[in-house]
Amino acid sequence: MRIISLVFILVAASALAVDEEWRFVAAEQGATNVVIASASPKAPLEFTWRWSPYEDPNVAKDAAAFAWIDECKMIDGGRAVLVCASNGGAAAIDIATARARWYLKLAPDTAGPHSLELLPDGRVAVACSVGIDKLIFVDVAKHPYEPSKQTVKEVMDLPGGHGVVWDSKRNSLFALGFTNLFELTYLKETMSVKVKNKWDFSQVAIDPRGHDLVADGKGGYYMTNRTGVWNFNPEAGAFKPIMMRSHVKSYSPDAVKGILLQVPTEKWWSDRLIIIESNGVERIVGPFKDAKFYKARWIKESIKR
Repeated sequence: MRIISLVFILVAASALAVDEEWRFVAAEQGATNVVIASASPKAPLEFTWRWSPYEDPNVAKDAAAFAWIDECKMIDGGRAVLVCASNGGAAAIDIATARARWYLKLAPDTAGPHSLELLPDGRVAVACSVGIDKLIFVDVAKHPYEPSKQTVKEVMDLPGGHGVVWDSKRNSLFALGFTNLFELTYLKETMSVKVKNKWDFSQVAIDPRGHDLVADGKGGYYMTNRTGVWNFNPEAGAFKPIMMRSHVKSYSPDAVKGILLQVPTEKWWSDRLIIIESNGVERIVGPFKDAKFYKARWIKESIKR
C-alpha cells in the first residue's frame, strides 16, 4: 500500500513539474487581468494565477488606468511580470503576492502604453502608441505608488510605439514603431537618449505596423507586423522573414518548448494560443472560457536577452 502511494506521489509530482515548465503568462483583456496557465497537453484549460488591478490594494485607486492590458514580460527570474495597458497604467507585479511592486500612470483615458522595459538603473521605459506616439521614461523609485510625484519625461517621438527592449550586450535600448526600429544610447544623467541607429522596415518587411519585439538570444531580434515574423540582425541591419503568418500579436520563442503565438481569432484577441513545437508540430492551447488574450509569453524560456 505504501509502495502504491509513493508511486502515485512521484507520478503526480512529475506531472506538476511538466505543467510548471509549460506555464505561460498572458495579458487577458476580457476581464482586465494578467493570468498564468499551463500549456502542457495534459493540463486543464484554467488559470492557475490571476492579477486584477481592482483587487490589488497597491493600485486599486488607479485601477481604471489598467483597462486594455497589452503587455506582459517576465523579469527577476520569473518572480515578477511587467505589464502595461493602453489606458495609461504600467506596473511590475510580484508573482508570489499578486501585488504591484510599483506602478505608474500616463495620460489618463488616452490610448498609449503598449510595451515597457526596465532600464539598468531601475527607471522604466514605456513605448506609447496612438494618442501619444512617444518613448517615455519614468523614475518610480522614490514614489512607487504615487504616480503624480514620479519623474516623467518624454524622451523622443516614436510614431506607433509598440516595443521596447534593453540590450545588455550592446548597452542599448531598442524601440519599435510602426515603420522604424531604433537603437538608442541611454543617457542616465539627463534621463534622455541619443539615436545610435535607425532602420526603416516598412518596405523590406512588406508592411509597416511593427507590433511585437523580442530578443532572439543570438544578438538579434524577432519583430512581428501584419504580414509575419521577421528576424532582425543589428550588425547587418537586415530583416529576414521567418514566418509569413499575418497579424501575429505576440511571439515567444523557446529552444525546447517551441514558439508560443497569439494570433487573433476576433479583432485583436484570441481565446486560444498556438504552439509550434521544436519538431515543427503545431497545436492549439484552448479555448479558455471567455478569454481575450492580447499577448502571451513563456514564463521560463531558454532564450535570453
